[in-house]
Amino acid sequence: PLARRARRPKDYGVKEGVDMKELDQTGWGIIFAEDADPEVEKALRPLLKLRENQTGKRYHRYDFRIGKDTKSSFLARQGAGPGPANPDKVPYYLLIVGSPKKIPYEFQSQLDVQYAVGRLHFETLAEYRTYAESVVAVESNAVKLPRRAGFFGVTHENPDTATNQSLDYLIKPLYQALSQSSADWQFDTVLGLDAKKMALRQWLGGSDTPALLFAASHGLQVRTDNKKGLSSQDYQGALICADWPGQGPFEHRDFVFAGTDLGQ
Repeated sequence: PLARRARRPKDYGVKEGVDMKELDQTGWGIIFAEDADPEVEKALRPLLKLRENQTGKRYHRYDFRIGKDTKSSFLARQGAGPGPANPDKVPYYLLIVGSPKKIPYEFQSQLDVQYAVGRLHFETLAEYRTYAESVVAVESNAVKLPRRAGFFGVTHENPDTATNQSLDYLIKPLYQALSQSSADWQFDTVLGLDAKKMALRQWLGGSDTPALLFAASHGLQVRTDNKKGLSSQDYQGALICADWPGQGPFEHRDFVFAGTDLGQ
């Protein structure tokens, strides 16, 4: 068993010889549900045009077959299979567009074993258009932010192994490694019991927003029949900050940071 484990590839990412930082080598692809509104694709056109110019022949657009496609069937249809991603078959960077009801999370998570996969799912065409235009503006140097990164790592008063380990073995080592290797960047931290909601608010749309923010914490789980009157759409997965009291009656909005908190 140990011998077999030693022969397994250590990296299920892109195949050997491809520079992951070069889009013309890795490729870029976008996956729409087969019944997607064509107006969504039109709203994303500025981004799609940019990626097509960057990747050339390794730019691809795909349709996901609702209720039929799995990771295996999708890749097989493109002539790809297991093992490291081959950009000549399927681009390494893939963007899924649409609801998880149409393109399931299971498909995304399995595809993400080999590929670098993201997802967009907005409610309005204006939001898709704003996203596309914002990415193009940043990559075209129309928007320039100071090279400053922030690291937000939560712990709590009550024992919490998960957040303690994410702080000690993820946030702190990452901060130390990057601050030592990137002299042209400024790196700031808000860690432990200082990682409260108000501090995160200043970093997410507030006066002290960095160009890059890396945060690690628990996410809030919201039942549809919760007695707090929380919208599962607004609060599902909201970041739990160090203000969390741990137990007893409390108001969730005081210690979780949700999408509704942006811009406030």
